[in-house]
Amino acid sequence: MLDLAETPDGNVLLAAPTDRTVSIFDLRVSSSSLSSSTSIMMHPATPPCIAQSESGKQQVVTGAYDGIARLWDLQSTKGAVTSFRVW
Repeated sequence: MLDLAETPDGNVLLAAPTDRTVSIFDLRVSSSSLSSSTSIMMHPATPPCIAQSESGKQQVVTGAYDGIARLWDLQSTKGAVTSFRVW
């Protein structure tokens, strides 16, 4: 894993492996189910960093090796809400 992040409420764990995804794990389910993620956020490049909203909103920002930061809404992970080039 390149990065791990937990939402402020402690219910969701986000993991950034090297396969160009961020996996979302619901920690409210039994521990035997944590081997499979509940959702995946796809990226065109490997995302080595994750930052979650501290305000309690279900929002996450991921940064990827393509120089793009993406804002995600954890309630609808079909695509990033917005993105912007950081370099």
